[in-house]
Amino acid sequence: MNIRIVSSKEEIETLENEEIVHFAFRPSNKDIFMLVKSCPKLKAIHNPNSYKKTISKSTLMFLEMQGIELLERDVWGHRKDINEYYEIKPRQIV
Repeated sequence: MNIRIVSSKEEIETLENEEIVHFAFRPSNKDIFMLVKSCPKLKAIHNPNSYKKTISKSTLMFLEMQGIELLERDVWGHRKDINEYYEIKPRQIV
């Protein structure tokens, strides 16, 4: 599964058909609304744990109503200048 890394507010407007997006900056409510508007197929927003504390309850409720999950994880060591996407390998079931 590939996660699109977004490192600036200006980059949000260039997105179209992403399903999972990781914010590499602390998004405002407006940034999240712009992302949902730009990406109608959005399934999840991937954020560092510390960023969730700054997202308003109304935005969390909006995401829930849209069926968009808020995932809390980091993408340590990823270099966006090499690849815009971060790949998560599926977990192996034992």
